[in-house]
Amino acid sequence: MFAGDDLRIIVPVVDERTREPIDISQATSIKWSMARTVGATTPVLEKELGNGITINNPTSFFFDITNVESSDLTGNYYHEAEVITSQGYVYTVLAGRAYVQRTLI
Repeated sequence: MFAGDDLRIIVPVVDERTREPIDISQATSIKWSMARTVGATTPVLEKELGNGITINNPTSFFFDITNVESSDLTGNYYHEAEVITSQGYVYTVLAGRAYVQRTLI
């Protein structure tokens, strides 16, 4: 993404073995965090269900990174999302590197 931009991230939730969609409509928890490294103690951004994360449909959720939140970011980050279903199953549904590019304008 570019620093200072708005970005909507839509996350489909599927079973890692069968690739079948997982119903998260009754999820008890959904969290997303972004930090400089995987072992960082303080995230630079975080969202959770009811506070920045919205269930989009029974098998996906979304969150927005606003231009205000991204304006001071630059470089490489690690990010991760976790869903806990109403049955108590825990799924790490998103993990990896994010790069925030500086902008001229």
